[in-house]
This record gives sequence, C-alpha cells and structure tokens, in this order.
Amino acid sequence: MDVLALSKIIVSILDEKGIEFDIEELLKIDGIGTAKAAILSVAFKFVRRRIKPEGLKIKSPTDVLPLIQHFADRKQELNK
Repeated sequence: MDVLALSKIIVSILDEKGIEFDIEELLKIDGIGTAKAAILSVAFKFVRRRIKPEGLKIKSPTDVLPLIQHFADRKQELNK
C-alpha cells in the first residue's frame, strides 16, 4: 500500500476516534507493523503534550519554529 493510501486510512481513524486512538487500531492496517504503529502513537502523544490544550493554529511554517526550536542543538543519528 502506498503512503497516500495509508495516510487516508490513518486520517479516517483520527476523524473517527480523535488523537486519543488506540495503537491496536494502527496495527489492524495492512502495511503498518509494530514499529511504525509505535512511532505514530508516540508522535501523536507528543502533539497532545506539546500543543496547548486550547489548540494552536499553525498558519505558516514560521509558526512551527517556536514549538521545535529546542531540538536545534541536539545531535542527529547518522544512517550508515
């Protein structure tokens, strides 16, 4: 399954369940294994904790910078 098809399925789960979905929902999707489901789950948990409860509207790329600026000095893992 290509990435666009997978993303449509994930968006439909988010539309139905919100970002409080269960990781088991992702594991039911053909093409998403334990590792990818865990990554997606952690990403959404990060969003829930990082973005203000009242919501934050990202209207341009510059709106993202304050949210991720603390990552600027971290070392990146190199793939070899």
